[in-house]
Amino acid sequence: MAPGENWYPTDNPDAIALSHTQWWYWASQLTATRIKEGSGLPQQIDARFYIVALHQLRSSASTLAMPLLDAPNRKILGIAIGDFERQCSDLTLARDIIMHFDDYTAGTGNKQLKRQKTDPTLTPAVLSLQFATGIGYYPTEGQVCVGHISFDLDSAQQAAARLFDVLVVTLKTYRPHPAGSEESDHD
Repeated sequence: MAPGENWYPTDNPDAIALSHTQWWYWASQLTATRIKEGSGLPQQIDARFYIVALHQLRSSASTLAMPLLDAPNRKILGIAIGDFERQCSDLTLARDIIMHFDDYTAGTGNKQLKRQKTDPTLTPAVLSLQFATGIGYYPTEGQVCVGHISFDLDSAQQAAARLFDVLVVTLKTYRPHPAGSEESDHD
């Protein structure tokens, strides 16, 4: 596209999907490297951003890229997302604990309130202990932990790399449909 021509994200959803996913993948790589090589406060700060980056990587793959693909490639990307989610189970909860630390510290986070509905005897104090919001990197274990949830740094990075690689390959199959045409190869 020549300089000065109009470029719209809506006309280039594959570029947007790849760009967002790539930035979050790179963010996970950068924070993982800094976690491993760092120490002290910077290492602990990066542990928090690492969880957010992994969550956003998965979110970008599923919400931006997935709808662009034909059925066979959606299946391939879906398997990669599933593998990533198995490796990084409870990622959304970990991200929620980080983003809504005030609620989880008070025992009033969404997951805590759901537990309290099923067991009304649980108090906010007990729930705050069950979802302790201690967050950080534990070098001897090689794990980033958010409360009771832990992620092996090396395994999570391998899963992130596999997800990103599959996303890149499947997005190469994207073919835009002319305006007003039916997308016959999409569900």
